[in-house]
Amino acid sequence: MLNIYRSRESLDKESFIYGKIKESRKETLVIVPDQYTLVAEQQAMSRMNTDVLLDVEISAISKFGSNVLEETGRSPHTYIDEYGRYMLLYKILSEQKDRLEVFGGVVQKQGFLESINDFISKAKQANLDIQTVIDSMDDEASEVDELTRRKLSDIKLIFDEYENSIKDKYTDAEDLLRLYTAGIDMAESLKKKTVWIYGFDSFTNRNLEMLAAIIRQAEEVNIFFTYDEHCKDEEIFEITGNMSDRLIELCKESNVEFKVHNLGKGSPYAKLCERAPGIKAIEKSLFSPFNEEGADASGIKIVRANNIYSEAESAASFVLDLLEEKRLRYKDIVVICNETKRAEVLKRVFQEYGIGIFTDKKRAIASSPIAVFVVSLIEAVSSSMRTLDVFRVIKTGFIGIDEEDVDFIENYAIKYKVRGNQWFSPFTKGVFEYGDEGLARLNEIREQISVVFDGFKKLYKSSKTNKEFIESYVDFLINKADIGSRIDELVENLSSNSMQSKADETTQIWPMLISAFEQIIELMGDERFSGKTFASILTAGLLQMEVGVVPPVSDEILLGTMQRTRCGDVKAMLIFGANEGILPLEANESQLFSDSELKHITCAAEIKNSSEDVRQMEETLAIYRNFSKPEEYLWVGYSMADTDGAEIRRSEIVERLLTMFPEIREEEDVVSSGKLVSILGGKTNTVRHFTEALKEFKYEGKIDNRWSLVSEWLRQNEAELYKRIEEGLEFENVQSKLSAEIVERLYSERRNDEVTSSDLSGASYSLSPSRIEKFSKCPFSHFVSYGLRPEERREFAVSAREIGDLYHETIMHVTKHLSDEDCWQAIGNSELRDLVYNYIEAVSHKYREGIFENSNREKYWLERAKTACFEVCKQLVEQARVGKIEKSYYEERFGRRGQFPPIEVETEAGKVFIEGKIDRVDLLPGNRVKIIDYKTGRESFDKTEARTGYRLQLMLYLAAAQGKSRKPAGVFYFLISDPKIDVSGQRLSGITEMISKELKGEFKLKGILVDEPEVIKNIAGEFEESSEVIALSKKKDGEFRKTEALLSEAEFEELQGQVKAVTDKLCEDLVGGNIDIRPKKSGEEIPCTYCEYRGICRFDLAFDGCSYDVVK
Repeated sequence: MLNIYRSRESLDKESFIYGKIKESRKETLVIVPDQYTLVAEQQAMSRMNTDVLLDVEISAISKFGSNVLEETGRSPHTYIDEYGRYMLLYKILSEQKDRLEVFGGVVQKQGFLESINDFISKAKQANLDIQTVIDSMDDEASEVDELTRRKLSDIKLIFDEYENSIKDKYTDAEDLLRLYTAGIDMAESLKKKTVWIYGFDSFTNRNLEMLAAIIRQAEEVNIFFTYDEHCKDEEIFEITGNMSDRLIELCKESNVEFKVHNLGKGSPYAKLCERAPGIKAIEKSLFSPFNEEGADASGIKIVRANNIYSEAESAASFVLDLLEEKRLRYKDIVVICNETKRAEVLKRVFQEYGIGIFTDKKRAIASSPIAVFVVSLIEAVSSSMRTLDVFRVIKTGFIGIDEEDVDFIENYAIKYKVRGNQWFSPFTKGVFEYGDEGLARLNEIREQISVVFDGFKKLYKSSKTNKEFIESYVDFLINKADIGSRIDELVENLSSNSMQSKADETTQIWPMLISAFEQIIELMGDERFSGKTFASILTAGLLQMEVGVVPPVSDEILLGTMQRTRCGDVKAMLIFGANEGILPLEANESQLFSDSELKHITCAAEIKNSSEDVRQMEETLAIYRNFSKPEEYLWVGYSMADTDGAEIRRSEIVERLLTMFPEIREEEDVVSSGKLVSILGGKTNTVRHFTEALKEFKYEGKIDNRWSLVSEWLRQNEAELYKRIEEGLEFENVQSKLSAEIVERLYSERRNDEVTSSDLSGASYSLSPSRIEKFSKCPFSHFVSYGLRPEERREFAVSAREIGDLYHETIMHVTKHLSDEDCWQAIGNSELRDLVYNYIEAVSHKYREGIFENSNREKYWLERAKTACFEVCKQLVEQARVGKIEKSYYEERFGRRGQFPPIEVETEAGKVFIEGKIDRVDLLPGNRVKIIDYKTGRESFDKTEARTGYRLQLMLYLAAAQGKSRKPAGVFYFLISDPKIDVSGQRLSGITEMISKELKGEFKLKGILVDEPEVIKNIAGEFEESSEVIALSKKKDGEFRKTEALLSEAEFEELQGQVKAVTDKLCEDLVGGNIDIRPKKSGEEIPCTYCEYRGICRFDLAFDGCSYDVVK
């Protein structure tokens, strides 16, 4: 006998069901959706007024089916769960991707794997024959396009491979339903039971087959649907109406008696739900095309928020009001949110308000430390100990290395590119940097790591099949890696840090991993083991594995989605995110077929509704059910902008509500409304708004006087917090000067000695031009670099810095050799090339412990450096032959122990000696001095930058080399580069000449010189039109064209005076303790762009006190 009971949500169906069960006094089985079993048990005990369910069993379909199989002894073939199917499908897709016409390029994407799994599941549940669908489409002529047919052919190929893989060997979730169905016909216990089924809106074909068997076998079956007919909103009940009709057809086919009961107000055991007037009206008319306008809106609130965050605060404020003013409990409140991102925002804001909330969703395990450790260990060995994989293993904490040691060895491993077998041999590089003690410590940590990897590596290499590997690996994890103790430590740590929910999740993960291993053994245990393939397949399964958790306490607010969440009696419901596309929820964009394609497939398969049609109908019915659910309060919120600030529209559901209830006025969100009481919740939230109010007062002079109460409470009860707020408001990102004692300790030549405040006289400071220039560009950056001296993480790899060092050292050596041997004029290109190449080969062996021999990449850069250095040296030789030089100095020191004297500056803190090394000093006829600085960047000399101290090095080098007697000739940058020259469109015969000309232009000296004929001649040589040495040309009358590079003697002297003045001031400021966060800005160039310390200084133009010192 089948009874089909149907009613609207206005009827208390639970009271009806459990009232009938209590009256019958029969052994009863109640079948509900998986996520509803706990709530159903609570409903049963409440409605039946009992603490124990003696003759009532509440079960999900899967649990009921398992009991049937156990009773009838119909054990299935080895069962593969949904995660096993993911792993099997991943393997099939990897093997068959070249045979797929449409989907071959996307098989490795996780979204596709989910979509194909979902399609196969639905196809099997619907008893869909894909070949029949394809054949039917062929008969439909041109209505179905070729792409749809090819998609279906691809899916059929995958489906057939999947079915062949499990045929006669394994049972999946869909085939298990058939086993349940067959077992039900033999389940004697069911004959004595009354069965109630409720909480479902639809059933798949295989579910219906199972229901038909239950109806045949049980004494009586009762199914309850949310349904109404001959009403204004009957369209929303189409899906449950269809199910009723299908069940009636099944009864007729099986000659089973049935009866349909449309319940109403007067039905026995049926009583109407107690609801607020507005919620009653919603239940009756929300989806009616002629809904009742002017209905009583009591119990309903609609909030319009400027953004998602303000919407979340409004929801939190409303909940606090329910808890404090209406005396509701957490468990009386449910929040519905259809979008994951919004849900995360909501949870964070609720936490700020001090409101506990439980999410009704399962948690993924793939990112858990246990799963990461198990997978990354395989990936590390299969990828030859790639650094990233090795440290993913180490950072899980399952090897037992503390965080400080992890950071220490990670810096070393990155710097020296530790990989492969280097992990299994003592570290030797870096002895000058780390010292013997540091290397010893590194090797102790390395040995701790290598013990784990070495043990695993042996079993990895010896495993022939997947089964053999898994058995060895599990034994290794348990007995060698001691994973049990590691998991216990992790769980204890989470619990002690008030993360009980996370701890509960963690306890479930190891058994799930073992289950995944068992599935792989069953599905592909005898196949040849390949580490990379195995890790990929295991990862595919783990990415889908989720753990279910129950609320840590019984009294918590539930947060769920419109369709999934099944709640019991609730007094208040909040609908968060009532925006277009979210309510109702739009289809997933990553589905395999478009809506039109699904309609064709549905038609060809002779299915009444497509899966997307069913989803939309279920969503609509879920909206009706949930909006009708709360007894007293329904809160609906929407945002006018998304997280990126883009405008978004409110949902059509909100439009319907506003039409139904003209008296409702949308409320502003609590942040925009200015209602102070509404935004005072938890401490975190209150402090945030209090701080914002004080900031507004600081800048605009306006504040609500009621904040004084908050201020007073914080001052008395949270004094330390209040002090931090005050300090934060007064923060101007301005650094105080360092004391004289600290300056001397950090900067002076006695910095390594013990210095006291009474011993500051006679201090001296040695500063290089580059250091003064750095201070000029930003005093704070200089302080961090030269005062705090953080250690740079420098990789053991060739970068621009290493290339620049090699270029510079080679050029210094070659030019010094040419001067020492006095062969600038005589050396030929072949001899010069040999000189360059031989030196680079020699120096590369020693440079940074052989970094240029570290890999093929480094060797490639070495060969390029040889070619580039030769071209640079060739241009230097040609330039030297043009001008007149009496003597040259290379990498010559200036200072107290140098060839040239230091520049001395007297300051209040003591004497400053500007000292350093000059790349090249040329002494010219007439007692003139020329400075050349070799640069690998794109430096250019600018007089304004020199005057303001932004670019000082060349002028300071010149001042040092001049001493007291020499006169200036000029200062220049020689830019070392590896230029690319476009020869397209050039004749073959002219390419050599063109390249030579381009190179000469590329390597011209860039700087300034004294506008005196002899000086110009001595530097640029004789030329007719334009010089090949500097950017200088002549007019037809032989006069030099005026250029920024030419300065008269007076102008040059004035510039040097300005540079001296700015240098003196910079030295005074530097040793005076100035560490201002005030970077200079020259045109579009800002030192912050490439500053290593920009994450430390917090420089932001929005802060008071933060501004650029503009040079030009």
